[in-house]
Amino acid sequence: MEALPASRGSALRVGYIVADRGIPVFGRKGASIHVQAMVGALSEIGHEVEILAAVVGDSANTLEARCIEVPAHDDSSPRLDGDRSEQLAKERRCLTLGESMFQSILDRHRERAFDFLYERYSLWSAAGVRAARRLGIPCVVEVNAPLVFEQKNYRRLQLEAEAYRIEREVFLGADTLIAVSEVVKSYALSRGAVEERVFIAPNGVDTERFRPEVPPVQLAPTEDRFVIGFVGSLKDWHDVGTLLDAVKTLVREAPDYHLLIVGDGPLRRWIEGYIRGAGLEGHVTVTGWVSYEDMPGFVNRFDVAVAPYGRMQGFYFSPLKLYEYLAAGRAVIASDVGQVGDVIADGESGVLVTPGDAEELAAGIRELRADPQHREGLGRAAREFALGRTWLRTAENVVALALPQDGET
Repeated sequence: MEALPASRGSALRVGYIVADRGIPVFGRKGASIHVQAMVGALSEIGHEVEILAAVVGDSANTLEARCIEVPAHDDSSPRLDGDRSEQLAKERRCLTLGESMFQSILDRHRERAFDFLYERYSLWSAAGVRAARRLGIPCVVEVNAPLVFEQKNYRRLQLEAEAYRIEREVFLGADTLIAVSEVVKSYALSRGAVEERVFIAPNGVDTERFRPEVPPVQLAPTEDRFVIGFVGSLKDWHDVGTLLDAVKTLVREAPDYHLLIVGDGPLRRWIEGYIRGAGLEGHVTVTGWVSYEDMPGFVNRFDVAVAPYGRMQGFYFSPLKLYEYLAAGRAVIASDVGQVGDVIADGESGVLVTPGDAEELAAGIRELRADPQHREGLGRAAREFALGRTWLRTAENVVALALPQDGET
């Protein structure tokens, strides 16, 4: 990770912008947790944060920050029938939300001035960059993914030219771009970002929430079992199929292996079908969604924590669960892909395996089970690494980048 400067000491007022309707501030998905973590960290180091969001959400609000939901202006464009026109109408509504967000930032600044703006880059909003330019204050933009590329290739995109125009405006106009991985940085540079303004800041972790001392949950199916644990949203890129193949091999060797899948998502029915078809009933537990408050207890029930990924070109993720595993002091086995290979030192703070290789994954788990001393050593090294990757450190660096002191860049 690139070294970032130290933080300013004085208290600041920060406008935190989340214009993506798919990311409720107080939601359960990883992006929501990221927002909550960053806002909480900025508040904890003494800054006042006001959130302007497309969707606030309904989970418990534990943040010391004001959160305002910004509605989109009414879109009076004519409606047509069909999926294409439905998608077009949705994209137009998102554009009007960006306009509303821009105006709300100006209104809030007039009431009480922001020192800088921090926007989580979203597909249809350049509100933070535009408002900062109008107000003469800095804007930091956090880029978590190549959103136009994702939308075009994996979902649906009608207003492609407009999406690319907004992306270019944001990448060129931000005073600072924070990319979560090297691949995301490369993408931003390829789309017009200025290299001197782009920094890499991988995801962080709350090392007070995730720590080895948290009591593990008591789950009847896992009693007296060697527990292989996975946390995730059960989507294609998590490569749970390879994990299940590995577990099937291990269970044939020793029936006291147990896979604990903590999460839910689109692949859950497929996973449950695999379990039945492979005769793994009693050897795999799928919990469904678990509250973030309870997550550390589940992670601490893992004897080995796994983060499998398939062979993906341009793997740009900065997996939250990886840092949470490490902070909890778990022995981790993960696919050697993208940033994962940069985070884990193979054999020192975890074990790296070939993406999509079930036999190698099974062998890694088998070897860690056979060597408890090595497993414990990996966990200690993992915890030590995580202590240097906290959200507080990330927040301090963000502030320093937003308002550098004399002599800093």
